[in-house]
Amino acid sequence: MDLDYLQKSKILKIKDILRFERDSDSKRKRLKMWKQFDCNNNGYLSLAEIDKGFKDLKLDEIFEAKKPLLRAFNQTKGISPAKDIYSDEFIEKNEFRLFLETLYKYYVFWIAFKMTD
Repeated sequence: MDLDYLQKSKILKIKDILRFERDSDSKRKRLKMWKQFDCNNNGYLSLAEIDKGFKDLKLDEIFEAKKPLLRAFNQTKGISPAKDIYSDEFIEKNEFRLFLETLYKYYVFWIAFKMTD
């Protein structure tokens, strides 16, 4: 099973957009993405806000990949200690980088498993 050029380019595009690395440029771009996604500015991202955020960014590859998106959301929400009774049900700002990295990994797995079907 070898990824073809189109799949490799999709994966690289996704990695470039998600920007989960720890360098200052990636951090700045993540902050911008966070502000775009957190439309009600409450410091939490719901699954619906994340879904809408990827749709607004016209990132169809992620918007249409519901299984990786849901798995990454469920795995990373509530990782940090709860600030209040609602925080374990949403992605908080300090969990956002990990969410994006987890989403990328699940997306790559999803592509690989789709190839085996």
